[in-house]
Amino acid sequence: MRSLCGDPAGSDSFARFVDRKNTYGLRLEMGVFYTTPMLRRDSKTFDLRTQLTKALQSGKFGHALELYELIEKQKPNEPRWSHRKADLLCRLGRRADAVAAYEHAVDLYAARGFFERAMATAKVMVAIDPDKEHVLTRLDAEHAHALDDRAAQLAPFEHHHHAG
Repeated sequence: MRSLCGDPAGSDSFARFVDRKNTYGLRLEMGVFYTTPMLRRDSKTFDLRTQLTKALQSGKFGHALELYELIEKQKPNEPRWSHRKADLLCRLGRRADAVAAYEHAVDLYAARGFFERAMATAKVMVAIDPDKEHVLTRLDAEHAHALDDRAAQLAPFEHHHHAG
């Protein structure tokens, strides 16, 4: 006797299917289907992240730094990688390199509009290198400018809303 999948009844089989966001495993056991979420493996970044996790867990910090560099090249506008690299550099005592990586992360956070995260990261950087205090001043100015821009965008709506 054969099941709906064409496998002999009672045998275990496994299939993958993908929707727009996730990959699922579909497993048939004794005529019952089970779905299990699977990690997507469709990007090079995923493989690098897996290697990075293994490198960090096994204490291979030099290799981890190389992997951070590769991931940063693949995701140049993503501030998390510079931030995490900076954290590792700081733990390794490479303060100047850590400060440079933190500053890069600060710039990326600010460019994406994450001013609170940029400010928090900048404060960590300034704690390591007080000469970077000017970055906090620059962020305050950028944030104020962004808020002014946002207020200007909302002003016509507010005027129209109150006028009606």
